[in-house]
Amino acid sequence: QHKESGDFEEWLTFSSAQSMFLAHYQISIGNLRIADQQTNIMDKYNKGRGKRDEWLYNKNTRERIVTLHDEGRSYREIAQLFTAERNRKPAYDHKTILKIYRHYKRLNDEDPKRKPVTQQSLMINHHQELLDLVDRDGHSLTAAAKILGEKYRNGQSFDQQFISELYKTEKTERGEPLKQTMSNILWNNLEIVCNEVNKGGSQRDIAQRVSKALKLSNTLNHTEVMRVYRKHMKSQE
Repeated sequence: QHKESGDFEEWLTFSSAQSMFLAHYQISIGNLRIADQQTNIMDKYNKGRGKRDEWLYNKNTRERIVTLHDEGRSYREIAQLFTAERNRKPAYDHKTILKIYRHYKRLNDEDPKRKPVTQQSLMINHHQELLDLVDRDGHSLTAAAKILGEKYRNGQSFDQQFISELYKTEKTERGEPLKQTMSNILWNNLEIVCNEVNKGGSQRDIAQRVSKALKLSNTLNHTEVMRVYRKHMKSQE
């Protein structure tokens, strides 16, 4: 019970438990509640988590931050990229990205300042293989990134943007045209498309026959084949 004498020396004679209660009351009142210290700390922790962007801290995003920074993207660039992708207001803070990166590295017993092996260094001797996968075998850039990742990156797919830029750069330096899209291939071979459609059969059968006639390693998408055919026929009306 509080003593009314006002004597400072007498106030100091409060028991240890009473003193601790008063001290903790001053700490807790900022939270508008009186509680033990552990509860007080947990309240502040949970309030902080309530404001946290869970997407930014999930496993896939954290791994992506590490990959992007290891490939040379600055923390500020990553923050801007994520802000644009999520259409987020306010924008992500690059300092938060930095903290997530360093925490991830330390959690995995890696030195955050150690220069990592880059995708560029892993692909330095495999540019021709990339071109062959896309131009000769008909794989998409996404599929090529996955195939090459399984061979040279311990099963982890290469970043699609990196593979796309590498492909374009290599083709430009060689003075070669970029791979045609599926739609362009079909429009440039309308006679074959029309012939196979007129033979009848299911849409998938038609797509397989068109692909075989064009000597493509992968079967064209049957929906795209029929879309081009119908659009062509409509233009002839």
